[in-house]
Amino acid sequence: LLKTLEEPPKHVKFIFCTTDPNKLPITILSRCQRFDFAGIQTTSIAERLGQIAQSEGVEAEPEALEMLARRAAGSMRDGQSLLEQLLAFASGRITLADVHGMLGTAADGRLEELIGCLVDRNAAGALAAFDAALGEGVDPALLLEQLFGYLRDCLAAAVGCAPSMFVYASPGMAPRVAEIGKRLGVQTILAAMQILDQTLSRMRQSTQSRILAELALVRISELAELDDLGSLLSQLRAGTLPSVASNAAADDAPKKNAPRHVASNPSTNATPPRVSTPRANSGTDLTAAPPSDQREADDAGENPPAAGLSLELTAANVSEIWDRVVGQCSGLLAENARQVESLAISAPNRLVILLKQGYTFAKSICERPENATRLRQALAKITGRPVEVEFRVEQPESGTTKTPPRVATPQQELLQVADHPMVKRAAELFGAEATHVANPKKST
Repeated sequence: LLKTLEEPPKHVKFIFCTTDPNKLPITILSRCQRFDFAGIQTTSIAERLGQIAQSEGVEAEPEALEMLARRAAGSMRDGQSLLEQLLAFASGRITLADVHGMLGTAADGRLEELIGCLVDRNAAGALAAFDAALGEGVDPALLLEQLFGYLRDCLAAAVGCAPSMFVYASPGMAPRVAEIGKRLGVQTILAAMQILDQTLSRMRQSTQSRILAELALVRISELAELDDLGSLLSQLRAGTLPSVASNAAADDAPKKNAPRHVASNPSTNATPPRVSTPRANSGTDLTAAPPSDQREADDAGENPPAAGLSLELTAANVSEIWDRVVGQCSGLLAENARQVESLAISAPNRLVILLKQGYTFAKSICERPENATRLRQALAKITGRPVEVEFRVEQPESGTTKTPPRVATPQQELLQVADHPMVKRAAELFGAEATHVANPKKST
């Protein structure tokens, strides 16, 4: 075919038609002059389908032809194929119910019932309408696609488009679509459409399509008034909140005469008048403390020092404390921090860890900034005070043969690679894990 396209006969012109040019090989596209044609108007498709039905001696409801035209989405060929399927079993008359039955879609009334429950935040009613639609033979995925298209038209109405811009809703549903678009608001419609889009993608790869659809309906029913939330945030940024303040005042009005419970802890009392009675067994007057002092006292009460739980770092318990520090670590750090020959306190709050001879690799792992920080934090948590850590490697005695550096095992190499920040980030992005380390070949 490529050779023929490169050197066609002079009297021949090839015309290729496709609805998906992206699937054509680039070798074909590069040898053709491309012309893109817009889709055919829905009214033109419906008119042509009516002519075909009349020529076949079959009566068709205008609503049925309009539904077929909208389903064709601008393709006359697809519209005629759908009509041909209807003519195969139609008994002299094509109705809108016949079209819905063939396509597996829900009738307009059922769809409006479902939409009404979602707008009213009635999750139970939405699930009941969904179950009734399935009982009528409606496919769950097709019903969500109908709902997705319906919300698209509601979005168009919400942003101010004319009914002529509606693509999926029938002309008779235009007033209802405009009303729903106004009630929901742009932000809520966008959130609902995102939920449906994600659900439809998941349903293509799942056998539990009904459950996924029901989850989407409940989530849409639980959506808040996102447009009101946006205006609320704008008021907060501006520093004024008149509407919320008035609502709060209205809500609190009936409670003014209700009995109020005073907390037993003075630090939790609100700004109304303080109780001047001193606390039991205390000679301090609560009214004498300024607000700053009171806040400091509250902070001290909320975060008391864990003096009773901390251990003092001494030569007697240094091994125990280090074992507890290593126990709070994991992975490569924990494995190398255990390679200890001895522990010593060189100065107050300064710990020297002497690693086994030849364990320079373990020393480099423990001295990494992020690992050293984790070890210091664990020590501070156990001892109750900051402790500096210094790592050393035991040196061979004079006159003895120097031990060669310890070679990391494959497991240690794998843990080291997995602990690298770039590898961690790649694992998060692709959901992968390191399973093998391939060392570069030495050049000859």
